[in-house]
Amino acid sequence: YFESQVQSLASERHGRKFSVGIIATGSYHFGTGAAERMTVISGMLTAKLDGSEEWIHYPAGTNFEVPANSGFDVKCTVDTGTSVNIFEVIRDRWIALSNYFTQFTAGIGEYHA
Repeated sequence: YFESQVQSLASERHGRKFSVGIIATGSYHFGTGAAERMTVISGMLTAKLDGSEEWIHYPAGTNFEVPANSGFDVKCTVDTGTSVNIFEVIRDRWIALSNYFTQFTAGIGEYHA
């Protein structure tokens, strides 16, 4: 992305999408379809979510979450390594599990010995 200034390698394991990447020194805007958690694994990001005026510093070992169907700006003063967890698959499985649990417990409530 961004003329190779942002590089990303994406994968999926156990139904969970994730990526690791490197963001070169500079400023960038990213859009998201699914909710994400971005973790800084090396370097430093300064980020601002769409609709916010506040820039927040995220050093290595910290993270922030981005709502689905939104975006965010980042500034990097050093090359920065990131890990991104994408929540769409997890959310869909949670909804399915929650619906199953609701149906299951409703059945228990109707059972009389």
